[in-house]
Amino acid sequence: MLTLRIRLDKVTDENGPLRVVPGSHVSSTSEGLGIGEAVTIYASVGDVLAMRPLISHCSGASAPNTTCHRRILHLEFAAERKLANEFEWHDFIQASWHG
Repeated sequence: MLTLRIRLDKVTDENGPLRVVPGSHVSSTSEGLGIGEAVTIYASVGDVLAMRPLISHCSGASAPNTTCHRRILHLEFAAERKLANEFEWHDFIQASWHG
């Protein structure tokens, strides 16, 4: 599974950037490098972040009284309709690729 997050707004400390734990994407039980090694992801408008949804991640709170948005277009892709642990897609659109 792959997630693409397309940034619609600049991401700074003011609007609560995404933080990820490197190596935690390996499996659902992996702690990766640990919370102490979490990396802050800053972005400009139009930047695209490709990530595996299993990676441990969170977004911080926006600064009080900020007027900065933190909007993204979030897309998820998977090769199979069936997801693990009986999860289901809200909508699954079968893509057909022609080479």
